[in-house]
Amino acid sequence: MLLTNMKSNGISHGTNHSSPKPSGESVNIRKVETSVEKQEAMGVKITDQETVSPIGKTPKPEPSNSSPVSAASGSASHEENVNAGLHMSSNTNSFRSPINIQRSQVVMGPRWKGKGSEAKALANPISNSISDLQSSLLKSNSQGILSGCSVLLATNPQQTELLNQTCFGRPIITVDKHKQWFQFTLEEAFYLCFSLSCMKIVDGDHILKSNDELWEYMVSKQPYFINSFKAYSHLRVKNWVVRSGCQYGVDFVAYRHHPSLVHSEYGVLVFSDGNANNRLRVWSDFQCTLRLCGSVAKTLLILHVNRNGENGIGSCSSPSCLDRFSVDERTITRWSPERCREDQQCLCKS
Repeated sequence: MLLTNMKSNGISHGTNHSSPKPSGESVNIRKVETSVEKQEAMGVKITDQETVSPIGKTPKPEPSNSSPVSAASGSASHEENVNAGLHMSSNTNSFRSPINIQRSQVVMGPRWKGKGSEAKALANPISNSISDLQSSLLKSNSQGILSGCSVLLATNPQQTELLNQTCFGRPIITVDKHKQWFQFTLEEAFYLCFSLSCMKIVDGDHILKSNDELWEYMVSKQPYFINSFKAYSHLRVKNWVVRSGCQYGVDFVAYRHHPSLVHSEYGVLVFSDGNANNRLRVWSDFQCTLRLCGSVAKTLLILHVNRNGENGIGSCSSPSCLDRFSVDERTITRWSPERCREDQQCLCKS
């Protein structure tokens, strides 16, 4: 592999040693160094560690906290993966467990927007802003209003600022400058109401809705709401900023911090038992999605919601069923022979 060969030849970034090359292998030192320099200039981080710390409970905006790099479904054979140009592995426990990856795997680190953005993110963790928002909404006894497939909420200036900081909802422009309205998706509204318990929701007649009634309403409005909310809350609990990913052809995009400070790192697709949405059924789907995510410098993240047998009629009639669900996280990246030269040689010999 790239870094292994570099080390064995006595090559390090910025230096040029004259050690002989191994037999049976041609290495162009200048090309290797130039390739590394270009990758670093593009924001690509190269690591030679055996493991990479994956997404944790609270994502810290530090370059050393690399994200999960390579993973995918284990159902395909190794030969099929190689033919499709994909390098796959899986993490079925949680993001807190380390993921074993190949040495010298290229990792896309956080892409901060401008100088000082990382320092601002470290000084103002998202978790603190969410706590402030939770307290503010509780004190004002905030009530959202159901409106089709969204929820509307009237906010004061402090809540407007906190909602913008935590990236919940989108502001609606109104004539009244002293009263701001926010529009939430069903996942965002139910997360504030059910998970954080800081907002109540009423219908058009201002009748308060219980969690079970809201659950029934949202499931009827959005067929895949159960899976999408489980995936959304799974990332939000870990303090990732989650936004809609429709413009990238995915369900969500995940940010390490506020979008004004850093670019999103993941394009997220949500799956469940049975894969009823029929996505990524063939390798051409994988290639198209990977190409799209790669063109916008994002890693494809698959969240598979395991219902653990809760598929019968009436088994998901209330939000309490979420406690019995589990989520498997997998990332998928394209396999590059140039970056995995030793693996390529082993495959050729076998």
